[in-house]
Amino acid sequence: MDPTTPSDASAASLLDQEASIWKQPHGPQHVPALSIAGPKRTLDALARRFGGTTDRIATDLWRWTIAGEPLTRMLTQLRPLLTRTAELADLALDPDSTPEAMRRATNRILEPDPPAPNWTARAVAAGWAAPQTSLFEQEGSASFCGPWPRSGTTRNGATYPRPPWAPPTTATDGSSSPTRQDGRPHPSPAT
Repeated sequence: MDPTTPSDASAASLLDQEASIWKQPHGPQHVPALSIAGPKRTLDALARRFGGTTDRIATDLWRWTIAGEPLTRMLTQLRPLLTRTAELADLALDPDSTPEAMRRATNRILEPDPPAPNWTARAVAAGWAAPQTSLFEQEGSASFCGPWPRSGTTRNGATYPRPPWAPPTTATDGSSSPTRQDGRPHPSPAT
């Protein structure tokens, strides 16, 4: 495979992180459509592999759009690898699903689990405000100056850290070799 061609795993990961999937009218029926915004080189590689078109939406920002049969083929191929957008892919592939069902699924996927006490900061006129920590202070009265999460999402102006992919493990979980308590490496087995 050409090194500039995205693998199934990298394409599925990009869809899970960045894709918007919906159903659009096409004659008497609705067909699936998808778009991703990002750097031209990445999106051109997706267009070469799966079809669709890229167009400029800002100086250094491009959008890749794919719909109909090419998208159906791509989603069928990538579906086993999708996590976050799996439900949307299933609805897109279902000829009987409606645009309203797609909107409801999108809202469920994008909306943080209520209540969402773990938001990091909220956009306000003068920058970013910290979460309210007391009933007696105004929400966002203090400027946010804490550490940003390594990854996350923004919804309705509030940032949320992305949940971990897997639960954290303890020092003894998942290790294939024991760890010495004194920090020195174990001696190599004699061969």
